[in-house]
Amino acid sequence: MFQQKLIAIMGLIYASASLACASTQCPQFFLKAEVPRVGYVLCNDAYAVGYSTTLKVPLWAAEHLTDESVTRAQSLHGRGKFFVDNRLSVDNASSKMDYRASGYVRGHMVPSGDMQDWQTRNQTYLYSNIVPQDASMNSGPWNQVEQDTRQAALNDGELYVITGPILPSLSETIGPDKITVPTGLFKVVYDAMDDTSAAIMCNNDTPAQCHQISLESLQNLIGFDPVPGLSEYEKIIPLVVEGWPKVVRRSHY
Repeated sequence: MFQQKLIAIMGLIYASASLACASTQCPQFFLKAEVPRVGYVLCNDAYAVGYSTTLKVPLWAAEHLTDESVTRAQSLHGRGKFFVDNRLSVDNASSKMDYRASGYVRGHMVPSGDMQDWQTRNQTYLYSNIVPQDASMNSGPWNQVEQDTRQAALNDGELYVITGPILPSLSETIGPDKITVPTGLFKVVYDAMDDTSAAIMCNNDTPAQCHQISLESLQNLIGFDPVPGLSEYEKIIPLVVEGWPKVVRRSHY
């Protein structure tokens, strides 16, 4: 049954995808400029997303963090306002109406706290960067993951980060636009200084738990390669970026 559901959702993902390629307009956000090959690619000033026009959520979001960019981000205080991405047609986009009384909050894939100026911070409030997220998970473990990621960038100088939802079934949607609710979230970091990578997944529920996962297992779970710039060897075993993140339970996925 699980396999049938996974096949079904992957069919929707690929049906809605304009395949990304190395010639994308924003290669700077990707390790070795290699882009995940699913999703309609939307480039912003400081990040990119691969968006599913069928599921109406980002399949992945990519950013490149440095110690300098995070230092500037930490001196910038305040939040933006959520707004519709006008690059998408009305039929393919989500809006605030979808989240009203839904039981879920609007969860950033690329965090606003990673952005170093108001223009880029405001762009993280595009609905094309948002998924339905459990409120306790968003403000608790996932917030800690985001903080730990910024700290890792401060410690080591440079990270490539890919974040996205885990969408194994079509069992739940919200709002009039039927926005797909993920059962979990993943985040992958590549530490350019140490040449190491690590991936985690967290369930989108209360209480939320986060586990380390190998990139190979993550790829099998989500149905695409989130970091095609990594070698096959690096995808086989769970690796460790020192100190990232603190909330993870080490596992053998």
